[in-house]
Amino acid sequence: MSSHAEVTFNWAAVGDIGNPADPLNEAGDPDLNIPGLGIPGIGSVAYPYEIATTEVTLAQYAEFLNAVAQTDPHELYNPALGMGLDLNDNEFVLSPNIAGISRSGEEGAYSYAVIGTGTRPVTYVSWNDAARFVNWLHNGQGNGDTESGVYDMSEVAPVRSETATYFLPSLNEWYKAAYYDPSPEGPGGSAYWLYPTRSNDAPGNIVGSSPNNANSIDALNSFFSVTQSSDYDPYQNYLTEVGSFTGSATYYGTYDQAGNVGEWTEYFDSGSRGYRGGSWVRDQSLDYSSSQLYPSDPTYEIDDLGFRVGRAADPFAAWGSENLLGYAIGGAPSPGEAGEAPVVDVASNALRLTAVVRKGDPRLVVAGEAVDSLTGTWSSDGVESTVDGVDQTGLNGTLFERRRFSVPISGTKKFIRLRATFTE
Repeated sequence: MSSHAEVTFNWAAVGDIGNPADPLNEAGDPDLNIPGLGIPGIGSVAYPYEIATTEVTLAQYAEFLNAVAQTDPHELYNPALGMGLDLNDNEFVLSPNIAGISRSGEEGAYSYAVIGTGTRPVTYVSWNDAARFVNWLHNGQGNGDTESGVYDMSEVAPVRSETATYFLPSLNEWYKAAYYDPSPEGPGGSAYWLYPTRSNDAPGNIVGSSPNNANSIDALNSFFSVTQSSDYDPYQNYLTEVGSFTGSATYYGTYDQAGNVGEWTEYFDSGSRGYRGGSWVRDQSLDYSSSQLYPSDPTYEIDDLGFRVGRAADPFAAWGSENLLGYAIGGAPSPGEAGEAPVVDVASNALRLTAVVRKGDPRLVVAGEAVDSLTGTWSSDGVESTVDGVDQTGLNGTLFERRRFSVPISGTKKFIRLRATFTE
């Protein structure tokens, strides 16, 4: 297999851990003619994470196909990406509206190439396709497995692995990145905008740096964004390059959550997955609002539906250098939450120090040290370390264990402490 370029993303860090949910989304507002989804707790996320600033592009998806789809048993490529159905003579012809990606060669030696501008978003991808793309990212790209790692594709309803590096955003993760804004320039109140352009007014559709715009159908005159005309042109590509609406980023710095293509999320209910965000062919006045969610079969593919990816945040970074011991010791799953304080006691003829210690971070080493006098040299020599109890799981899959450090009271050591060391 030939080598391929690494697929990379720009990432938006989403913090504000434990933010409140959006009450409007659950109940709606009849006075504003805003329907509610009736789903409680939307938008609240109790851990830091990252989300790609833009949607997955044609170029990125073509790299994926060239790496894993020489035979394409999972139908990761939809021929509609390069071909569209001509309703006049019922034959497949090139479809400029969303083109695209072409495929050439025979099965077993398929190759894929971008048609036109590769920085437009990919379409005609199902939820299953998107999940396999995420598995591939998680497994190192290249020859990486598409069937497991984050989502076990042998399951009817795959769920995210606790060890996932990459993922499709959950409904809450996607929603928070799109609408939440606790800044002084935010909407106030619940801190949620109605539209993912930092506005409570429906966006316009003028490409460029003006605020509150998105690639959508203008509700007033039915103009397409790219052409600023209501006349449909079957030979026009209506997708914009990702991030083209530079003045319409969300609070966290993402683009196009209000348009271009809809985006799959992990949302699952009664066999359906949910997507959000409206598209180039949808009316922006309602389809992009915070109240909209579209359930669809996970095999569903269409010309205005794509996806973006999320990534697990570095949990260490969220704590800050002023609170490194809080990260390492105490069992608090996230900053600002109470943990279990270390305890010193004397039992079983030993001076003991017991603490809840974070597991699973190779940069973190926690050791017990003892000394005979406070003017002496601290050392781990002679300090016994044992695990006391089973692993505990905190928020976002963080693991902790209770460890006991002890020295015999019959020896010379009279003081004991913990030392946490971080290495990058």
